[in-house]
Amino acid sequence: MIVSSLDTLVVGIYLAGMLLIGFLVSRNIKNFIDFALAGRLLSVPLLAGTLISTYYGLDVTFGSSETAYLEGVSTFFVYSLPFYLCYLGVAFFIVPRLFKLNVSSIPETIAHYYGPGGRIPAILATLFYSLPIVSVAGLGILGHFFFGIDPLVAACLGAGIAALYTLFGGLLADVVTDSLQFFIMCLTLALAACFAMSEIGTPEQLQLTMPPKFFQPMGTLSTADILIYAAISLTPLVEPAFYQRIFASRSAQSATRALILSTFIWMALDWIVIYLGIVGKYMVAQGTLAGSLDASEIILHVSAYLLPSGLLGLFIAGCVATAMSTVDSYALISASSLVYDGLHFYKKEGLSDKQLLLFTRVAIAGVITLSMLISFRFERIRDAWIFMASILVSSLLVPLMAGFLLKRPGKRSGIYSIWAGFLTATLIFIAIETLGIYDPDLETRILSLSEFGVHLHREHLLFIAVPASFMGFIIGYVKDQRGKFA
Repeated sequence: MIVSSLDTLVVGIYLAGMLLIGFLVSRNIKNFIDFALAGRLLSVPLLAGTLISTYYGLDVTFGSSETAYLEGVSTFFVYSLPFYLCYLGVAFFIVPRLFKLNVSSIPETIAHYYGPGGRIPAILATLFYSLPIVSVAGLGILGHFFFGIDPLVAACLGAGIAALYTLFGGLLADVVTDSLQFFIMCLTLALAACFAMSEIGTPEQLQLTMPPKFFQPMGTLSTADILIYAAISLTPLVEPAFYQRIFASRSAQSATRALILSTFIWMALDWIVIYLGIVGKYMVAQGTLAGSLDASEIILHVSAYLLPSGLLGLFIAGCVATAMSTVDSYALISASSLVYDGLHFYKKEGLSDKQLLLFTRVAIAGVITLSMLISFRFERIRDAWIFMASILVSSLLVPLMAGFLLKRPGKRSGIYSIWAGFLTATLIFIAIETLGIYDPDLETRILSLSEFGVHLHREHLLFIAVPASFMGFIIGYVKDQRGKFA
């Protein structure tokens, strides 16, 4: 569909505003800590705004509405609820421990517990996860859906603007724009839900006319699906954006309060997105929307149908804000990991503050360019996110949690664990992508080893890679203990 000139104007004003904020904030950037960690002065409101906006990207907005369209309210109980428990786990378990360490990133945390040998795999895992592939692809979808622009061109335009204001102002520009993006996102989703309840029906009214499965807590999801979602929900425990915001906060208390506040707002946003997905299913069943539409775009179809001109432009700006808030944040994390944790550490005399700023800005441009090149490789947005989360959790969950829990985890234990998880997840993914077959009914790629009776889905990475990481930790731990008594 092609939107009205008023909607286009609203989106244009939003984009210009983001660039202006980046330029104004850049005046306060004096050194690398200002650029990468906002001077470690983030307050609770700013922390909450940037956490919500960053982590609630298009992967969640499109993915949750798509899953709700297919599975109903089980999306909340199976997919979303475990995440909330992990958010609170970060707030009460991880935050106090991180503030006792003199570190600034996940790779530094790994190096603190296991020595410099753990830096490289930790950098690779962080980089893989933090490439803003999903949000760049989402920007392409938005541009094509609403403005008829080629998806690749739209992705380049949106990602380019996000890159510019991040290059200007670093994390502070990211946080300020995230806070504005958070407001726009909440407002537009709430407006879409209000119009849906007024014109289509409330959740209670829809429940009377739709199949019961859409309102059952577990829906029709299989045990394997439930376990997959539960495993992926562990991502916040090793989430680079969470750690970066924690390091940038004024105190442990500020970070904990911000995470608790964010959890309740995430919960409200999830219910709205899930409701809109179910509304989409109802509208398709009634013939109001075409049955051939792409399920991942259902929230766009519903909103485009319900919202009048002007408000639709605000909704588009909210979707663009959702994507950009993730592009800028993760591009900065990826670039900082490469430059600060990698180049700066391994260069004999280190990098000067001026060099850190320059190289990080160059890396931001490179990271976003790389994300644009590979953003349309996956059939579905959810597939890309599942892969990225699988790499991150497989590599870092075991060694980080062991570091927090054990007094002396040993150096080899962590290094073996990270490499075992990272290499196992990567190799299995490559095997599935190159040798597997896409199943349109299950909407996933499957590697079948018929002679062994094994049918490995792309989503099953964690079931093999995390145990491999755990075994690597045990082997390394045993070697460390033997070394003490040798």
